[in-house]
Amino acid sequence: MTNERGRQIADWLAANKHPVRYAVVDDLDLGITAAGHPLVQTDGHVGLTDADAEELVSVLSPDVVTKESCCDCGEDYPRHERLRGEIFCFTCRRK
Repeated sequence: MTNERGRQIADWLAANKHPVRYAVVDDLDLGITAAGHPLVQTDGHVGLTDADAEELVSVLSPDVVTKESCCDCGEDYPRHERLRGEIFCFTCRRK
């Protein structure tokens, strides 16, 4: 089944305590992006390249944004980061 890997990853994340930020590194997208997982897709004949590693660092690095860019939690200096394409406030713990 073409979406099996994406489902397996979702099941594992649901059953285990996982980090807030993660990425999947794979040479095939077997439902990984369809399931909403961040994917760094490699070439199966080449392996992990410097460009792939840079993309992975970019995906895993927080993108800090200002309070005006997201929720109004009432704090003077809340911490906001872009996670999986969404802005998340670490002060009020919401998107």
